[in-house]
Amino acid sequence: MLEEKQEMIAQLTGIKSSKKNYYTELKKTVEQLEKKNLQLEIMNEIMKSIKVDMPLDNILSNMIDKLQMLIDFDHISISLLQNNKLVLVNVYPKDSRCVKIGSTIFEHNSLYWTALNEKK
Repeated sequence: MLEEKQEMIAQLTGIKSSKKNYYTELKKTVEQLEKKNLQLEIMNEIMKSIKVDMPLDNILSNMIDKLQMLIDFDHISISLLQNNKLVLVNVYPKDSRCVKIGSTIFEHNSLYWTALNEKK
């Protein structure tokens, strides 16, 4: 009888539902932290694999598999800002080139320039 009253009080006051919500939110937070931790570990591995005198092709090939663990992509490219011009310097995979390496990327309607200007 006492147990039934306590159960009824708990249901009426929402103790069980608030505990359930708390544990659900806590579980989500832990999952997000684990995901962030994995991302940081992968980024750290990428940074450790880069050597100063390493060719850009080697850097990219070392990064690709690890990056795909973080984000899904089919194509990746690197552009450098040289003399106020954005120049495509490398792409992966090699056979997916839409624009020739060494080409200048013009600012009009350019995703590259948008990313650069918005620092994203």
